Amino acid sequence: MELTAEVFAFYCCIMVVFVDLMGQHFTMAVLVPYTMDVGATVEEVSYFVSANMACRIVGNFFMPWLSDKTSRKLTMIISTFGSFVAYTVSGMAQYVSAENRGDFYTLLAGRILGGLFGGTMSLAIAYITELTMYDLSLIHISEPTRLLSISYAVFCLKKKKKHIRMLQ
Repeated sequence: MELTAEVFAFYCCIMVVFVDLMGQHFTMAVLVPYTMDVGATVEEVSYFVSANMACRIVGNFFMPWLSDKTSRKLTMIISTFGSFVAYTVSGMAQYVSAENRGDFYTLLAGRILGGLFGGTMSLAIAYITELTMYDLSLIHISEPTRLLSISYAVFCLKKKKKHIRMLQ
C-alpha cells in the first residue's frame, strides 16, 4: 500500500485519538496515588476528575468549532501540542513547591488543560469522515422537503451535488 497524504493523515488521526484516550484513561489509574504523593485529599482528587471531565465537555464543543474556522490539520496540531503541555504540567506538579498549595494548583491546571485540549474524538471522526467518504455529506441543514421548524434537526447521509475535496 502506498503512503499517500490521505493515508498518512488517517494514521495521524488514529495516533492523536490514541494519545487522547491514553491521556484520559491511563491517568485515571495513577491519579489517586500520584495526587496522594503531592498531598491531596480524597475530596481534592474528585476536583481533579471533575475539572478534567467538565473541561473535556467544553473541549469537545470548542475543537470542532475551531477546526471549522481554521482547518482540521491545524486544530489537530494545536490539540496535540496542548495535550503535551497539559501532561507535562501535570507531571511536574510534584516538583513545584508545596507552599500555598502550589502543587495542588499546578496539577489542577494540568488536568484542566488536558480536558480542554483533549477533545479530539469528535474532531478526528469528522476528519476521518472527510478522508474516507469525501463524496458524502453528513449533515444537511436545509432540507427542502421538510418543515422549516424541524429542518435544523435533520441528520442524513446524502450524496453531494458537487465533488469538493477539502484536505487542509
